[in-house]
Amino acid sequence: MNKISKKDLEVAKKDPGVVAVLNFLLPGLGFIYSEELFLAIITMFIWIVIISMAISDLTSIRTIGTPTTVVNIILFYFVLLKFSIAHIRDKNKKQDEQ
Repeated sequence: MNKISKKDLEVAKKDPGVVAVLNFLLPGLGFIYSEELFLAIITMFIWIVIISMAISDLTSIRTIGTPTTVVNIILFYFVLLKFSIAHIRDKNKKQDEQ
């Protein structure tokens, strides 16, 4: 079995800040960068659901841009960014321990 050198581990580490910025630009993109495809798919699915709910709220005759739409989007971004940074830091820490 081949041993992984410390240099290889350094290359494999992903910067949590880059992941957070990419996830801010397009939710899920940061997870693709960090090679977490399952998390990317889940994140993109949730984002699509929230955006479709927002569009539904905005096009509804009875409510025009309810505050819950804006709050959902803000909360989604906040949770996504916090989770992104924590997840990548944890992943990097586990790589350091190996």
